[in-house]
Amino acid sequence: MSLGSVLIAVAVGLVVAAYLARPFRVPREDADWDRVIEAWVAQVRAEGEPVARMTEPPSVGHCPQCGRRVRPGDRFCARCGAQLSGGEG
Repeated sequence: MSLGSVLIAVAVGLVVAAYLARPFRVPREDADWDRVIEAWVAQVRAEGEPVARMTEPPSVGHCPQCGRRVRPGDRFCARCGAQLSGGEG
């Protein structure tokens, strides 16, 4: 047997052993994510910051030169640099 065959056999053996050992691994309990998220939500509520709610989708225009979508208030196209009329797309 050559050295390459031995290395391949060892690699295959390690993969099979790792696959068979999966059910016996103990899950890590480093952080209880439910408690972390609840604490974050409570902190945001305590600070009294308003939650941004989107009532209607923003209107979207298109660049007259290249056709890329542009947002209201954009003065130039991000793709081609064309000046947009009146600051709107």
